[in-house]
Amino acid sequence: MKHKEKKRFLRKVQTQEEEFVWKLLRGNKTGLKWRRQVSIGQYVADFYCASKRIALELDGNQHLTISGKDYDSIRDELFGLNGIKIIRISNDQLNSDPTIVYQKINEVTN
Repeated sequence: MKHKEKKRFLRKVQTQEEEFVWKLLRGNKTGLKWRRQVSIGQYVADFYCASKRIALELDGNQHLTISGKDYDSIRDELFGLNGIKIIRISNDQLNSDPTIVYQKINEVTN
């Protein structure tokens, strides 16, 4: 699958958590403009704020495996080398306290 097709596919088949966070972010509700499924190098960030250079990543169960952690580590390093701050929120965190999205954004922007 080509990169552009992959991003379109990911936008169409969002998880419940991704749909929920998109509703929290869209429409300038955080005072920042966010985009979803944005290419950064060869990777795709779940959500990205270009003005603040922040990638917000939602971590489901696939991120808990050793291969998932290794993959995330490589991505995080690439994002960091490009001056991008990473916010990681697990689905469990999000489901137990949705305000964590705003808390984490405030932590990296203030």
